[in-house]
Amino acid sequence: MARLEDVSADELRRYLEEVAGRRATLRLVVGINYKAGVPQSTLADWYGVSRTTIHNWLARLERLDEEPLEAVVYDADRPGRPPKLSADRRAQLASLLEESPAAAGFDDAQQWTPRLVQRLIREEFGVTYSRRHVRELLSEVDEV
Repeated sequence: MARLEDVSADELRRYLEEVAGRRATLRLVVGINYKAGVPQSTLADWYGVSRTTIHNWLARLERLDEEPLEAVVYDADRPGRPPKLSADRRAQLASLLEESPAAAGFDDAQQWTPRLVQRLIREEFGVTYSRRHVRELLSEVDEV
């Protein structure tokens, strides 16, 4: 099934100037690439997300002719469990990750990996996260 028939690549490029944030930008870039003929499976590989995620993002972008940009590219706030690491602790983590693993006492490691960051968080802050969640934390740290 064809996607984004009522949304042009030029429109998507104009919207790029209006959005802020990694995810909103990524959604628009995916739409632009899709309009250029890149298959959904290739987009999923390029951006490290599932094909289902690409499909959902394109379905959201189709709503641009009916809904405001903000409602389409941004996620609604979702209440949930409070984070295990406060904003201050996340800032501390970001500072630690700017240094090499050796500076944090991991002499046997050359670079930060999700497994090593998971261990750092457990040892430094007494908090246990799944590796999947550690990857999410790392992407948040990259956005800052």
